[in-house]
Amino acid sequence: MMINENEKDPLEKIAKAIDLLKEDSVLPLSLIADPNIFDLELKFLFPRTWNFLAHESEISAKGDYVKRYIGPYTSIIVVRGEDGRVRAFLDLCRHKGRGVCRAEKGNAAYFRCPYHFWTYSNMGELVSVPLEEEGYGKNLDKSKYGLIEIKTEVHNGFIFGSIEPEQSLKDYLGEFSWYTDIIMKRDLEVYTPQRWIGNFNWKLGAENFAHDSYHTAYTHKSAVDLGLPLMGPKGKIVSQKGIQFVSLKGHSGGMRGAITKEEEKLSYFRYPYIYEKWDPMVLTHIKNVLIPEQYEVFSMAASSMRWNIFPNFSFLIHPMGSFDPKTITQDFPYGFPTPWLHFKIWRPISESKTEILSFFAVEKIASEEAKERSYWAYVHAFGPSGMFEMDDIENWITITQNSLSMSKSGREINLPYLLGSHRDPIKDFVWKHGDEIGIYYEVTEHGAKSFWIKWAETIIKGAEKYGK
Repeated sequence: MMINENEKDPLEKIAKAIDLLKEDSVLPLSLIADPNIFDLELKFLFPRTWNFLAHESEISAKGDYVKRYIGPYTSIIVVRGEDGRVRAFLDLCRHKGRGVCRAEKGNAAYFRCPYHFWTYSNMGELVSVPLEEEGYGKNLDKSKYGLIEIKTEVHNGFIFGSIEPEQSLKDYLGEFSWYTDIIMKRDLEVYTPQRWIGNFNWKLGAENFAHDSYHTAYTHKSAVDLGLPLMGPKGKIVSQKGIQFVSLKGHSGGMRGAITKEEEKLSYFRYPYIYEKWDPMVLTHIKNVLIPEQYEVFSMAASSMRWNIFPNFSFLIHPMGSFDPKTITQDFPYGFPTPWLHFKIWRPISESKTEILSFFAVEKIASEEAKERSYWAYVHAFGPSGMFEMDDIENWITITQNSLSMSKSGREINLPYLLGSHRDPIKDFVWKHGDEIGIYYEVTEHGAKSFWIKWAETIIKGAEKYGK
């Protein structure tokens, strides 16, 4: 254990830590939940990145809105205006700064501030001010005091927002969108998110989805012993091999499953077979919307596919038993494997507290029976009572506590980020990638390293541009 004597400046601490990660593949434990670094994240990270806000299916009608957040304090109204256009506004009355939206979702033609009843249209215009003539004469130009709109862009129905974007969403996602579109292009309907708070730092959830297939058999051993995540008949084991896709832009993810021709015998577990049994219309739809190379990636997965879009937007698709009595057999005691998809926002509340917004999603074209089976498979695994979710959060709580112990005491322990470091990137891989994307065999921590490096670069560049 070391004593940090020269790292009172959190920016200097970040710079030194990332140099250490690049050169020696170690990361200081205190970096995770340092309160001073958390303040820098709020100033220089979240305002400058593209943050997932909502899905278009959540606000399909004119006047539909949801309230979401960027960081702990910035409340955002995402609304479809009377003109049909999607906008995102700061939830902030231009008169005294009070929030104007008290519900988390709904439908409204207007938003009225409860303080003095200043009223705004769902397109952001200030349309009514009590005692306007008596109180202001002709000195108040309402056109100057509409709701403050932030930049939004939509990618395959997913609405992203940024307060101070430095590039387009397309450039921000880069080549990595080729992989995420395997999920995002599938014309989804998205359910209202489950929301709860965990006592851990937000980066731990994001990092886990970015790279960590290593923990599944150990953290989730009780479920593994029951045969739940392996999805197959008793005694059958899905291949633990996989591929990790790592972007220099901080995004990463991967898939687990059979990856060689010699493992074709495991096709019983592959997605096309499972989807065909679950809902053949969905499989046909997926074939139609994906290009052949993307469908090949989808077809070779035999367990999970996961992504994290930097900084804090994570996906997971994973078949498992749906507990549907109609599909329970001796070979499938938990029901035939049913695919489910969910994604998460890891919303930071403090350096040691995170709100999780967990969204279930399913293809619109799926039958109602298939949707119900998929939903029940999801809630058994994830969400506030899911058997896997609680395992993960327990890990992250104790890591956060130990990180706080280091940062508060001035002591330090370095964590090795060496997993997979003995293997070179795959150069002759058949799937699409360029210089921006590195492809590695799992298990590996390359995705985690990319996340941390981009995290540090974003904060440091923001501080240089805007000042401390």
